[in-house]
Order: sequence, then C-alpha cells, then structure tokens
Amino acid sequence: MYWLNHKANVDIIIERGYNIKFMPPYSLMFNPTDKFLSDLKENICTDLLCVEEDILDRVHKYASKITQEDCQKYIAYSIDFYDLYSRTICP
Repeated sequence: MYWLNHKANVDIIIERGYNIKFMPPYSLMFNPTDKFLSDLKENICTDLLCVEEDILDRVHKYASKITQEDCQKYIAYSIDFYDLYSRTICP
C-alpha cells in the first residue's frame, strides 16, 4: 500500500538525489521484445500460408533465423531511442 501515493513516492525519490524521467505509457521503441515480435510477424505475414503449411512451422522457421546480433540490434535500438527521448521530451 505504501507505493499507492504517487506524489509522496516522487518526493522521496527526489529527496534521495535521483532524477526521475517519466516514460510514455507504452512505446514499441522501448521494448526490444515487441520489436522482435513485430519483425517476426512481418516476416510471417509476407507470404500467404499454404493449405498444407502449419502456422507454427512458419513461426519456427523465421524465429530460428533471428541471430544474437539481431537481438543486440533490438536492444541497441531501444537504448538509442531512450537516449533521444530523454534528451528531447523530458530533459
């Protein structure tokens, strides 16, 4: 119940010397997992599904093509976007 009072929490955090930056309620750019899923969905939906093809097979096919470097790019993208956001929107 302590964390229910937002204003009091903000005051305590600031008193302890921290700088608070409020983020938007949701943003794809801040979530590497959603970026991955968005790219996966785009690849899966590019071609029509054949009658004999199973959707799970297609998910597996494209998911297995995602490399460690791709994952690092998703994370770097989120970090870069956060840096841009924190400099322009909430300095």
